[in-house]
Amino acid sequence: MRGWRCGCAASSSSSFSLSEADLLNEWTTPVGSAVFAVPPGCRQDGWIGESLLTWLWSRRPRPDPARTHERNHA
Repeated sequence: MRGWRCGCAASSSSSFSLSEADLLNEWTTPVGSAVFAVPPGCRQDGWIGESLLTWLWSRRPRPDPARTHERNHA
């Protein structure tokens, strides 16, 4: 497991990683991963994720009206 390396001046002379000092690592085993999505910010009168969801909604697949009519009147 890779550790996070501090870039501050106090520890720049050593390559100390936080994972080496974390005593909880002795008792834990990483078994998975995760993917996180952070939506863009919003306008003052908007809501979080509005631009992303509006974009996705405008590109949704739409049913063919001719096929829908045939299916409903068969």
